Amino acid sequence: MTFAAALMSALAVAGLSLLLVRSERRRAVVSKPTTSKSVVPGLDVTSVQFWTTVAGASAITYVVIFAITGLVVVSAVPALVVGTLPKTYFV
Repeated sequence: MTFAAALMSALAVAGLSLLLVRSERRRAVVSKPTTSKSVVPGLDVTSVQFWTTVAGASAITYVVIFAITGLVVVSAVPALVVGTLPKTYFV
């Protein structure tokens, strides 16, 4: 039962991370219109690969920290931070 709760919480945190990254993307000013399907101009990263990286990083971080601490709030904060790291890395 606790594993199922941890998994559902991890998916919720991953979804929040996706929303945070997408809202940051809307605020960013794009200097040149891109014709490719990549999220970040100049890199060979498709949108599916990028969002999978964001969701996966958030979920894995949440599950690992939840396994160590057993606290939802303590696990959610680092997972949200790690979920925003791929955007910082690729930009």
